[in-house]
Order: sequence, then structure tokens, then C-alpha cells
Amino acid sequence: VHSIEAGKSATYDTALKPGWRQIVAVKEKDRLKLYVDGALVATSSQFDPAEYDLTNDKPLQIGFGAHDYFNGNMKDVKLYRRALSADEVRKNYTGSTD
Repeated sequence: VHSIEAGKSATYDTALKPGWRQIVAVKEKDRLKLYVDGALVATSSQFDPAEYDLTNDKPLQIGFGAHDYFNGNMKDVKLYRRALSADEVRKNYTGSTD
């Protein structure tokens, strides 16, 4: 997860096992968070949101980078108008309605 405007990233450099994985990226207040299969795996360093206008008319790019890019398939991409909590991410992964 990388925000060029904020100059911050949350990365997970461990190879994922074969098969489908749930990847969730969250921008919550002053941090970026990355979840894999319902578990938090990375958090960016803190930044001051007042210093960065992250609203813009640029396209959202998923799996794209200047040097690396995602080479695979994506299914069930969802965008939310708010940051999901860690509990919501976990429940979405497990299918729990509790």
C-alpha cells in the first residue's frame, strides 16, 4: 500500500501461499494499514493528514508501481467510504456476522 501524495507505505514482503487471499488496505486517520487474510501485517509510520490532500481526480491504481506490479487475478474488489476497523476486516474474512 503506497500513497504517493503522503509519501508513506505499508508493505508486506513475505511470499503468499498459493491460492486466493484476502488483501485489505485501509487509510485510517494518520496511518496506512495492510491486512492479509484478516490479520494486520503492516502499518505505515505516522503522517499529518492536514499536510496532504489525498482527495484528487487521479485514477485509483491497484497492483501498479513504477518498478513492480501485480501479475495475477483479482476478484471481488470492494471500496468503502470509510476506514474499516480491524474487527470488521477480520469478520469480512471469516464471514462472521457477530
